Amino acid sequence: MVANLGRGTSQTIYFSAGFSSTAYTEYWYIWIDWNQNGVFESNELINATSSKSAATLSKTFTVPTTAALGTTRMRVTMKYNAAPTACETFSYGEVEDYTINVVNRNTTFPENVEYGIEDANDLPISLSVYPNPVSNTLNISLNADIENGTVSIFNTLGVLVKRVEVHNSESLIDVSDLSAGLYVISLDGLKEPFVSRFIKK
Repeated sequence: MVANLGRGTSQTIYFSAGFSSTAYTEYWYIWIDWNQNGVFESNELINATSSKSAATLSKTFTVPTTAALGTTRMRVTMKYNAAPTACETFSYGEVEDYTINVVNRNTTFPENVEYGIEDANDLPISLSVYPNPVSNTLNISLNADIENGTVSIFNTLGVLVKRVEVHNSESLIDVSDLSAGLYVISLDGLKEPFVSRFIKK
């Protein structure tokens, strides 16, 4: 699903680390590519905060009146114990990109629109892995149907430590037997593989 944001309007975004027990200091940085030049610039940073809270956090921002119309990207970065940049590689945390649609302030959209199969297939597929860090059970959530998928978990040496078959968009993976540390998780079974990271406590 793509969010429609009107120029000059006030919007609120909600985000949460999903801690199940011990809380860690996480830095939350959010960018939106308002000018659609493919670069997250310093004046496009809409949130720069840190928190050790397990609660749902929020940030209210105003869409620039000069924002380019049309679809663009929003990047949400959660990095452990340090402020992130818009484009970097780090060991602990998560980065997710979303599509938003900038419209004129008074644009209205019809209610109860029925979307056909072609529309659904055009939506970008996203993968969520939570809670992160995790103690026992890892949740795998897709915004698309999957009938025969495979989740593979690798340690930092690239060794396969667990493989599980998944057959729907919501799956629970038991990771209680894994040692504490950083792991890479890969999901196969869609048009392209999805890769993410998580921390086992």
